[in-house]
Order: sequence, then structure tokens, then C-alpha cells
Amino acid sequence: MKFRKKDYVIFYAVLVLVFVLNLMSPLKFQHIISILIGAVLPALILGTISNLLIRRR
Repeated sequence: MKFRKKDYVIFYAVLVLVFVLNLMSPLKFQHIISILIGAVLPALILGTISNLLIRRR
């Protein structure tokens, strides 16, 4: 099964943006790093789901 890397990158960028927008306080370096690391798992899950749905069609 061939997975498209573009799906993972798009979901990662969108999730990072959503996480940054949810923070209403001034961003610190520690917050930025935790957001970048924390967005990996949801991006992997959503990217895999979108790849599987597109593959079936």
C-alpha cells in the first residue's frame, strides 16, 4: 500500500496551527516545542485514515 506523504504534512501543519491558536498566552520556546511534538501523533493518525479512505475509492 502506497501512502501519500502530502497528507501527513498537511495534517501536521493544520494541527500545529490549531494548537497555536488555542494558546491565548504569549508563546514561549517550551510551548512551541511541545506543540510541534504533540502534533505528530494526531497527524499520523489522521493522515493514515485519509490515506486509507482515498485508497478504497
